[in-house]
This record gives sequence, structure tokens and C-alpha cells, in this order.
Amino acid sequence: MLQTEYSNIRGRTKIGLYALNNQDLGYDIKINGEKPVSYYSNGIFTSMDMNFEKGKQVDIPSGIILPTIESYEFNRDTVSLDGDNGVRVRGKGDIDFVYTLPAGFRPDGFSVKFNTYVPLYVKYNIEEMKAENSNTQLKILQNKYEYYIYNRAADSWEQIKDTYSQAGDAGKYVDEENRLKVRVRVVEAADTKDAGKDEYVELERLSFPELQLKGVAE
Repeated sequence: MLQTEYSNIRGRTKIGLYALNNQDLGYDIKINGEKPVSYYSNGIFTSMDMNFEKGKQVDIPSGIILPTIESYEFNRDTVSLDGDNGVRVRGKGDIDFVYTLPAGFRPDGFSVKFNTYVPLYVKYNIEEMKAENSNTQLKILQNKYEYYIYNRAADSWEQIKDTYSQAGDAGKYVDEENRLKVRVRVVEAADTKDAGKDEYVELERLSFPELQLKGVAE
């Protein structure tokens, strides 16, 4: 149930509050005239909107505004989705992440951070192999990337590092539809075909870029 609630607010300007309660909430339910067995484990969820008060400074942390992948349907040879965390790189090419900013929000500054991760199930597999004293060699393959941000005012892509901050003049990176775009260029894609007989090989995943924003509610 909590997963459904999370999915409903994911990528929206909302704050979700989760709790696990192990106390009897006292519903006083009776079935056939008798109280049922109670285990007192209750998942509790509520959410609230992020309120933007006009004229006030607003900080939006990473993870609130999530990107879409531009032209994803036509880019399957380069990338595929990997759950809620990021994407799996399948080949060389450009991956454009598009962030739609909230209506009535004018950014004064922002930062974006690019990162990779190893899926949780891979970590479990590695731990199981270690526990079994397996002779299998573990190898996580890495891709090579370049990073870019779209300058709407100049109508050009600017190359940046894996961590980038824009302290002012942020508006030149936001288009008329209130969108901000960043690009990851896969310069070299790792190849699993060269894996040896006794090697357990996995590809790293590319995280959704982390976007943090500062601005003013209009």
C-alpha cells in the first residue's frame, strides 16, 4: 500500500511522511461478535503540498523534481529505464534529461550532480558469493561520460563537469515552457562480451541527475 502512495506523489512537489506504528490503534473491530487477532503493525502515510508563498525564497531539494528522458521511445539502443533510480546504458549516444519546473517558480540558482550506482540485487549477489567462498571474480563495468547543460539564451549545449552549480542568471537555462535540460553523452559503453569464464560481470547504472533549485515564488 505504501508503495502505491509513494508512486502517486513521486516527481511532484509534495512531501511524503511515512511511519510504522506497532501500537494498538484501538479500532475496536468485531468479527462474529469477537475481536480479531491484532498484530499491531500499521503502515501510516500522509502527504502535503510544498507551498510557494508569493515573493518568498524557495529551496527545492534534489529528488523532488524528477526528469523525463527526451525522445525515449526513439532512443532504446542507447538507454532503458532501471526502476525509480535511473537508467541502464545500452550503447553510445546522448541521453537528454528534461526537468519541468513548478508553475510560478522563478529560479535564481541551481545545482546538478551526475552519478552512477550498483543495483541492490547485484550487491546481494556479491554478498552471497562471498558467503559461499566462490572463486568467481566480481567485476562492475563502467562507461565513460561527458556532461552538458542546455543554454536556452544561446541556443547551445555547454559542457560541464559531473557536479555543476549556477549561482545566478539561472533563467538563461530555462526555456519558455519552464523546462531545464541536461545531457549525458555516453562516449564509451562498457562491453560485457569480454567476460571471462569465472567472472561475474555487471554494468553500472546511470542515476537520474540530482537537481537542486533556489528561486522565488511569483
